[in-house]
Amino acid sequence: MQVIRAGIIVAAAGLLLNAGCSSTAVRVGSRPAPGATTGESVEESGCGLLVFDLIPIRVNDRTERAYRHAVGSGSGLTDTQMQTSWYYIPLVGNVVCTTIKGTVTR
Repeated sequence: MQVIRAGIIVAAAGLLLNAGCSSTAVRVGSRPAPGATTGESVEESGCGLLVFDLIPIRVNDRTERAYRHAVGSGSGLTDTQMQTSWYYIPLVGNVVCTTIKGTVTR
């Protein structure tokens, strides 16, 4: 009985700690306007750091930053691909990166 109670307490604490690591949905691109021209292929990344896997630093807006850098002076992207990578840094935490690839439209 003690083990079950301790497990419930640990699970509840984990859920409370994880509640702080959330973000809003980001719209990654829209349909290009009729008559839009395509430009070069681009690839940009946005990264953040999860210190001790608990404290997010620039993690929640990494997809939006990567998309904004990929579009640059264009109006959007077509053929969009998104990839997320995690890298572990001992005694610090995880680096989380999102890479956006696509073709710029103007």
